[in-house]
Amino acid sequence: MIRFADPSKIAPEILALSPDFMDWPYLTGHFDKLPERFRPVVSESYASKRQGAGQYDANRWIASVGEVVTERGANLSASDDELCRQAKENAKAAAGMLADLAAGQVITPAEIIGKLSEFCQRNGAEAPAVGAKGVTLQGLIARLTDAAWWRRQLRRNVARDIEGVAIGLGMVSNRAGVYASDETCQRHAEQQRRNAKAMQQTEAVNEEGHVFTLAELAEKGIGNPNIRRAELMTRIRGFEDFAKGAGHVGLFYTWTCPSRMHARYSKSGQENPKFDGTTPKAAAQFLGQQWAKARAWLNRRGLYPYGFRVAEPHHDGTPHWHLLLFIAADVAETMTECVRKYALEPDAHELTSAAAIGARFTVVKIDWERGSAAGYIAKYVCKNIDGKKTDGESLGEDFDAAGRDAIEGAARVRAWASCWGIRQFQQIGGPGVTIWRELRRLDDVKQGELFPHWSAADVGNWGRYVETMGGIEVAKKDRPVQVWREVLPGKLNRYGEQAAKEVLGVECAGAGVETRIHEWEIRRAGVKKGKENVQSVRVSVGATVGRVAVPEVPRGWGLGTPTK
Repeated sequence: MIRFADPSKIAPEILALSPDFMDWPYLTGHFDKLPERFRPVVSESYASKRQGAGQYDANRWIASVGEVVTERGANLSASDDELCRQAKENAKAAAGMLADLAAGQVITPAEIIGKLSEFCQRNGAEAPAVGAKGVTLQGLIARLTDAAWWRRQLRRNVARDIEGVAIGLGMVSNRAGVYASDETCQRHAEQQRRNAKAMQQTEAVNEEGHVFTLAELAEKGIGNPNIRRAELMTRIRGFEDFAKGAGHVGLFYTWTCPSRMHARYSKSGQENPKFDGTTPKAAAQFLGQQWAKARAWLNRRGLYPYGFRVAEPHHDGTPHWHLLLFIAADVAETMTECVRKYALEPDAHELTSAAAIGARFTVVKIDWERGSAAGYIAKYVCKNIDGKKTDGESLGEDFDAAGRDAIEGAARVRAWASCWGIRQFQQIGGPGVTIWRELRRLDDVKQGELFPHWSAADVGNWGRYVETMGGIEVAKKDRPVQVWREVLPGKLNRYGEQAAKEVLGVECAGAGVETRIHEWEIRRAGVKKGKENVQSVRVSVGATVGRVAVPEVPRGWGLGTPTK
């Protein structure tokens, strides 16, 4: 006997979408999987497609919207609490699967790795490769039975799936949510609040008894937007000073992706029919690959540009780059031709006019007499950090999102970068900043091999620091100061593997200088020394992780040894 849907149990908005009662359960199933903010937009798009293309195509379209839900094994409408519950269930299910395997026939390490990887794929995560970055089979098992690991995976992947659907629906544009959807901005803001609360409730105490909350320590580092902005501008200005002293020129490039990677037109906000579904993450990787080709071409010819790259979103979330590069004047045109070549190489068939070429790639030569290179890029740095000038005041209206204040625009840019894992700022060429930061930890250095490097860093003179470190063309391994890193014997990470090398200080002229003189214990605020400590917990086979027991593993599974 055929049972028909009861109209009284169907949401009114579903009833309004289709007069065909056979559609109601089908549409309900798909709408229930969508975030609340998405439903009005999906409803409007469905109604339009049903009127234009017909019932069959409209139903196929709404099914395609929900395909990512099936692929990831997570509901896009899930709240963070629901994701946390799902993470616990996944950890428990992984432990149960491992217990069943352990009770059955002996299988090879490769087979168990394959089964764990399949389990990850079915449940919205990507298993780390055993043998890469020190990951062991034991560590893989510990991760899959750890609710915290699943929580991080689900939050990241669901956020990206949500944003991918939002881009396809036109919810990311200058006519809707500029740079990122309102849903993603809201989730990012909630995550920031959770992080802030966690840092306020966690403290660090050293061997001398000094105690700080992690929130207080964050204010002293580059997590503080004021410090981050000041350090970036110091380095940019230092490169400019070095360039002027060396007789080099500055060039400012703007480089974006081909049309097929843009979901919406910039002026009208209308759908771009060429859009092929490329995500901002994939588009950022595309730009990185093309830049790598250009760098390789230049390096083969002994040309080493230096400067900074800023990655920021177009209104529809597609990334583009601003590059401020310095190089010797006599090879500047060669570098520009190289960069232009690799910027225009993909989809060259669409570049049929000067306007089309200009939309993909532009170059401006910095005129030292009209202004500084640092001043030229400063607005892009400030816009992408917090939307404020160095005096703390707003930049004003966001010049890429008319009608929005720059502070609001910067918050949306941060949500975009966080969602897609895009690095906003990157130094190109020159000595690394890690050594600079370690040197600035030192209060005083007496005359000696390290003194000129420390004194330059101590007063914040990046240009002089570049000079003392050998200039631009010296290879990293040949620079006079190196980072001092060591593996600490017996120190394990959360997953029972050998912890990665730790920075202890700097090395110069064969001697190590310690810059990190305190040992810090991380614990929940208010917990006395010797009590439960969040940093001291170790995950190992047979231990308990988040109330889920990690099963013992039979011999022959290669625990503790990376397996190819």
